Amino acid sequence: MRPDLPLQRFLGFDDPAKPDHYVTKTQLVARGLIPGDPVAVIVRPKQRKPIYLSDRHHAIPRQSSSAIPRSTTTHQPPIACAACGTMGDHDHRIILDSLRTDRAEPPAPVCAACFAACAAEERRMDVQALRAQAQAWLAACVIVALKTTGDDDPDILELGVIDHTGMVLMQQRVTPLWEPEPPAVALHGSTLAMGGDAPDLTEVVPALAAIVHGKTVLVAEQDDIDTLINGLDMRDHDPRILLDHATWCDLLEPYSDWFGNWDDRRRRYRWEPLVPTHDVIGDCLALRARLQEMAAWSLYGGCGIGAVALPASLTPLIPH
Repeated sequence: MRPDLPLQRFLGFDDPAKPDHYVTKTQLVARGLIPGDPVAVIVRPKQRKPIYLSDRHHAIPRQSSSAIPRSTTTHQPPIACAACGTMGDHDHRIILDSLRTDRAEPPAPVCAACFAACAAEERRMDVQALRAQAQAWLAACVIVALKTTGDDDPDILELGVIDHTGMVLMQQRVTPLWEPEPPAVALHGSTLAMGGDAPDLTEVVPALAAIVHGKTVLVAEQDDIDTLINGLDMRDHDPRILLDHATWCDLLEPYSDWFGNWDDRRRRYRWEPLVPTHDVIGDCLALRARLQEMAAWSLYGGCGIGAVALPASLTPLIPH
């Protein structure tokens, strides 16, 4: 109890002496009222915690946010847009942060319309740069795909390699160090027994190293490169025979950025996975199709990077 307050005491909610307008804080809040100080208390036998009551007549109506004058809720004076000079009362950092993909602070305060124009041009430049990269890869690269024993500690079951024209350079089964997981067997139709006299990975690596020597090598994702390295490490074979004389790149990450399916919750572009086929050459060709898609088509057409003319006041705001 609170002995510092001169409170009326009642024995229960049905105490005849309790006025009807003496109610609990919960009852007042449910009616949209802000309670005043307690004026009474209910003390029930065998209940150690008292229940305080407030006078409904002294409660204050809760004011909705829509009823508060705008002038009292504005904490920032109008700001002039650095590009067009338009005055506005927006919180520009929030607006800009929601539009930019890199969440960087803006170099200058601008209005939503001007920043949208900058963001659109920045995105266009990114897409065109990715397109140019894809065109360079498509002109001279080799594409490598793997089939593995599964997602947990994968080892290589099969290797496939094509060149930039789609010509098959290698399709080779490999004897893994352990039995494939059931999902891998169902997908690839391959077991240790079915592998027969397939060579070990170390026997295949010299031919693969000769194919990729001096080339840009595209794989689906970084995990494929890691699987190759780990497979050679487990066999005490130096992976530098593959890595030191070729440039290895994963394709699906830049493809996902180029595709541009934005995820607001994660603040990045959604991953665009490759639907696996039943053989490594099919996967190689599917990767090449993604590469051709990036190189040949864009929402922004065939114009060169920076071809969209912007007002001179906006140009400095675009990061390069």
